[in-house]
Amino acid sequence: MTTFADAPVDKERRRFQRARFVLSCVVTVTLLQIGWWMFFQVRASGREFDHEVQLGHDVATADAVRWRRVRMTLAEGGFLLAVVTGGLVSIWWLMRRELRREYEHNQLLAAMSHDFRSPLTAIRLLAQSFEMNRVPENERDRAARTLLANVQRLEDLVENVLIAARLHAGRLAPRREPLDLAVEVERCLDQRAALLAQRGADVATTLPRGVRVLVDPSLLQSILGNLVDNALKFADGTPRIALSLAREAGPGGTARAVLRVRDQGVGFPPEEAPLLFDRFHRGGAEQDVSRPGLGLGLFLVREFARLHGGDATATSGGPGRGSEFVVTLPLADAAPAPAAAPVGAPA
Repeated sequence: MTTFADAPVDKERRRFQRARFVLSCVVTVTLLQIGWWMFFQVRASGREFDHEVQLGHDVATADAVRWRRVRMTLAEGGFLLAVVTGGLVSIWWLMRRELRREYEHNQLLAAMSHDFRSPLTAIRLLAQSFEMNRVPENERDRAARTLLANVQRLEDLVENVLIAARLHAGRLAPRREPLDLAVEVERCLDQRAALLAQRGADVATTLPRGVRVLVDPSLLQSILGNLVDNALKFADGTPRIALSLAREAGPGGTARAVLRVRDQGVGFPPEEAPLLFDRFHRGGAEQDVSRPGLGLGLFLVREFARLHGGDATATSGGPGRGSEFVVTLPLADAAPAPAAAPVGAPA
């Protein structure tokens, strides 16, 4: 049975197969025409040679003229073939890129429709229950936490989409300032307290004070929030999250801040690690719109880390064995603050 999630994928696959068939036919016909033209040009040069010999012209001269014409024909045919092949390859590459963009667009719309509908439905039902006084007194606190958790989820979704749009358009100008990374992590956890409580998450932290980084406050909160949300999203059962912070030596011996976020969730195959930070990649479930997430969170984590001179990596022992995400950022006392400038460009 074809599901709503499978339909866009099957449609794009059929379109791609049709486009590939049409382009293959065009390539075949073009190559046949070029080959046919070269064959008749060489054949014509042979007839001209026989005609020159019949007229009593010097055989060596006529043969030299013939081979010169054959070489010119082969050179012209080869050049024409190279131009046509280059043009067809360019068309093929542009067509694949356009189809990929349309596929990503359709997947994003499907994921957004699901991700926005779920919290909105929960908020509407809870609001109606409060309005009609159907929430028992002893359940009001839990219902309020659930309401706040869904509001937080909506805010995170909207924020990711808006920031990704600004990054894509090149209108993101970071405002760097020295911040204590431990304090910022605690602030992120406080903002998501309702969501963590709703999921019953077990959060362990090792956050020594004094690790100061030079970052944009809002972009740092986006990095931290997306890492925590990712650990919740792919938890297997009760979410168990461990956050640790340390100073470590980086390349060249320069000290840097290293934040590790470990979870005991579903994990991922090691070969999938380089793809996790790609835009719209959804952890091997691109066809599963029931899984939450737009495929933007980890993409923004890496982009923002690199924007500040750091990086983001991911490791896992395999499916079902949890995962660890590591974000490195330069320390505030390791380098002067660079001038803020718009970053990002259309892909």
